[in-house]
Amino acid sequence: MKKFFAVILLFVMLVSLAACGQSKSSQPSSSNQGQAAPDASGKKLAGKSVAICTATATHGFNAELIVHAQNTIKELAKEYGFEAKIVTAQDSTAQVNALETLKAEGHDMILVSAVIGEDIRAVCNDIINSGTKLFIFSRVVGNIDCPEYLGDQYGMGATQANYLLDFFKDDIAAGKTIEVLEFYGDDSVNSQERSKGLKETLATKGVKINQQFRCEWNRQKAMEAMENWLYSVEGKDISNIRAIVTQDDEMSYGIMDAIEQYKGNVDLSNIDLFLSIGSQKNWLEKFDEYKEKYGMTLAGLDYAPTYVIDAIKMAVEWLAGERELKSGRIEFVPEIVDASNKEQYMKSETYMKRYAIFDEKGNLIKN
Repeated sequence: MKKFFAVILLFVMLVSLAACGQSKSSQPSSSNQGQAAPDASGKKLAGKSVAICTATATHGFNAELIVHAQNTIKELAKEYGFEAKIVTAQDSTAQVNALETLKAEGHDMILVSAVIGEDIRAVCNDIINSGTKLFIFSRVVGNIDCPEYLGDQYGMGATQANYLLDFFKDDIAAGKTIEVLEFYGDDSVNSQERSKGLKETLATKGVKINQQFRCEWNRQKAMEAMENWLYSVEGKDISNIRAIVTQDDEMSYGIMDAIEQYKGNVDLSNIDLFLSIGSQKNWLEKFDEYKEKYGMTLAGLDYAPTYVIDAIKMAVEWLAGERELKSGRIEFVPEIVDASNKEQYMKSETYMKRYAIFDEKGNLIKN
């Protein structure tokens, strides 16, 4: 865990350097501003400019996503000859300001990973109306006339639910009560749709959510939520609570922190399943420990931030006229990684590509 935090701190430092010492969250930070590939003349997108606006590295997933985005846009700028710029924003206000600035700068294409999609929808529509190509990735904006490349958020929740239903199928068939603790991100469309997919799919078999906890995709908040729950149920019957489900590995680490530090008398042996989203290296490495120490089976969706590589390539090809894209969602559904396929997954191209930005000691590789 400590090594993981060290890596993330390096990510945050990398992104923060571009902010030139900013102190207000309403001020966006930028990097790669005005960088064009050497000898751009004669290349397909020479004289064009592409900007990316994404949320800052507030947690591990976003930190990885930003580094992969930086590496990918740098490579494509060299190949196609365009100028590239990356801007990060701490909150929706900062992102609206950043997008308004990018629109005024007259970029040929802007790619956006929203902080909260609904909050930036108006400025995104303004960008489209200005004649700039807009490409959304990672988080839903919705009700917008442009391509949106992202995981099927409802499908993620439904996939978690279906795995849970299969895991407890014998108990469900025997009429036993199965209840779930859900730890979710925030009020974004992504988070809401994941919750909806989980809840509605579980309901088909009579499994219900016992309690929900909003954690802002944050390890510390998830730890506090789990700690508060543990102390609130001391002396109570929690035998019906059989599973924990989260929307992100970062929150799962916080729950693990709370479980591992807990000194009370609540018996957690009834919690047989712990589901997450992300399948980060640190999460996968906890599988054996949690099975042996707590009797919990760990599993998660292989939702790796390397999809940003595909998103940026797709958008650049669209700008270059090499690909046709229509408005609407381009969705993919991550698959479950559990003990049965963990080793295979850790040898996969997706996993290797994801961790190509780390060295053998877990340190960030700077290009």
